[in-house]
Amino acid sequence: QNSSGTQISNNIFLFTGSNVANMNLGGNSGLNFQNNLTYSYNSTLDDLSGTNNLNNQDPLFTNFNSGIGLNSSSNDYNIQSGSPAEGAGTDGNDLGVFNGGFPFDIRGYPTELPYLTDFVIFNNIISAGTPLNINIKANANINN
Repeated sequence: QNSSGTQISNNIFLFTGSNVANMNLGGNSGLNFQNNLTYSYNSTLDDLSGTNNLNNQDPLFTNFNSGIGLNSSSNDYNIQSGSPAEGAGTDGNDLGVFNGGFPFDIRGYPTELPYLTDFVIFNNIISAGTPLNINIKANANINN
């Protein structure tokens, strides 16, 4: 709230509500939007202030269902070939969370570290100097 002088770049702002017309910026008059895309599945949005913004353009996600939650792991926020977000970033990369091949995981798992899938403590009551017996299972996050 009440931000000023803030540069907001290379994003995709997506709305699935039926009564959204603008970003409701309130007292944030000093925001500078550059190379962003806005899209609403149910209404027309007001244009963003700033330069090189793609207002009211479908980002053409690989797989997106506007009827389920935006954070659903069944949505695929990679963009299809021919998307207006393709190459539209300030750096010439794509807009959105996968900008420039960024290793983003919709589930929130770390991208460069394995993540735990199972953690069992076999002897949870021990005295000092006694070994703690555990079993840990983890999966790699990136498939390469």
